[in-house]
Amino acid sequence: MVEMGIRLQLAPKEKGQRGTYLPPACYTMSKVEKTQFCECLRGIKVPSSYSANIKKLVSVQDCKLVGEIKARGPVFLRYMYPFERYMGILKGYVRIGARPEGSIVTGYLGEELIEFGNDAVKGVRNIGIPHSRHEGKLSKVGTIGLRKIDPDRDALKVAHSVVLQQMACITSYIEQHKQMLRATHRGRTNK
Repeated sequence: MVEMGIRLQLAPKEKGQRGTYLPPACYTMSKVEKTQFCECLRGIKVPSSYSANIKKLVSVQDCKLVGEIKARGPVFLRYMYPFERYMGILKGYVRIGARPEGSIVTGYLGEELIEFGNDAVKGVRNIGIPHSRHEGKLSKVGTIGLRKIDPDRDALKVAHSVVLQQMACITSYIEQHKQMLRATHRGRTNK
């Protein structure tokens, strides 16, 4: 680069007897900048399943990214070409090692037929695409914590009467109802 006259500020500099000094590039961070960056990554809040576990992979004390994120980068398989990724998918279809072509065709056709059938039938979820936990939150219908129960009629009556008996404000109405029943059914006991 020195001979071509490109980026002379990054050219090696002579430091006397100590040898050659290579100045840092513009993207090199100081210790303070690294600490600030790691603290920012540790405190970042992102949507679920979108690098949501990055705070577990950041070490603020050491000012570095731990283990796998440093080896693989934040985006898994980012250097793999699309063809190789697709070959990995096709390789997953292989069931019989002696005849991989036939089992790849069978697996691929099976998945395509199921997806076609799901598209034809309304209200059926596709294979392989996870259902979003946040879908319908704006209309106050979510998937987290939603438990629908249908009690039988007898259990519902018992629960309703227990709630009514426990409420102190309802006792006057209960007494009025009992008086009305006594008035209409004079010959019967209170059992």
